[in-house]
Amino acid sequence: MRSNSALICLGLAVLMSSASAATAFEAPSKFEFRKVEFMEGDTRLQAVHSFLNAEVRPGMPLEDAMRAVARAGAQCRRPDRVGADAVCTYDSTTESPDTDLDDIVWQVRITPGPDGASVASTSVTRTRYGD
Repeated sequence: MRSNSALICLGLAVLMSSASAATAFEAPSKFEFRKVEFMEGDTRLQAVHSFLNAEVRPGMPLEDAMRAVARAGAQCRRPDRVGADAVCTYDSTTESPDTDLDDIVWQVRITPGPDGASVASTSVTRTRYGD
C-alpha cells in the first residue's frame, strides 16, 4: 500500500511539471517596436495601443511605465521637471518602394498624474520621414 501511494505522488509530480512546461511554451510573444513595421498598416497602431493598454495603466508608477516601454525597444527620457511628460522614442530605418530609405519614429508620451509620479494617460504617434 505504501509503495502505491509513493507511485501516485511521483506520477502527480510528473504530471504537474509537464503541465507547467506546456504552459510556458504557450506564452504569447513579447511586444517589440521593431516587429511592428512588419505588420499590415492598419494593425500597427492597434498593436501599439494594445501593448500600452496592457502594460502601461493609469495609476501605475511612472518609472515602471517607462521601463515597460523601454523593454519593447524604445529609448525613454525622464521628464525634465515635475509634472512633465516622459517621452519614449523608437527610431528605425526601412526601405520603401517609393523612396530609398524611410525613417520611422514611434513616440510614446506618458503623462503623469497630479502627484507627478504615477501615470495618468499615454499617447502614441508614428511619423515617417522619407526622401
